[in-house]
Amino acid sequence: MRVIKLSPDDVDMTTREAVDVYFHETLPSRTPAGQFLLTRGRIRKDGLKPQELLVFSYLGKIVYLAKAGSKRIETSGDDAKQYPFYFCVDTITIQKGT
Repeated sequence: MRVIKLSPDDVDMTTREAVDVYFHETLPSRTPAGQFLLTRGRIRKDGLKPQELLVFSYLGKIVYLAKAGSKRIETSGDDAKQYPFYFCVDTITIQKGT
């Protein structure tokens, strides 16, 4: 199980409503689907396994649960400098938290 703390400082997560948009619209429409970009030092190379339970929290509350669709992967292209890694969220498994 991996707890991922979402921050209102992130441009995609400025409000609770924005978090919902991110999980319901942004993640499924990314290429690859479910691509969750990571800044340096967030998850070590072997720190995530496919099908591992992901618990997403926002301002101290569990907002979404899902399973990992991949391990950590190196980012290529325009996002690589700011977000050198990503993993995929299995978007079919996304469900609201408590």
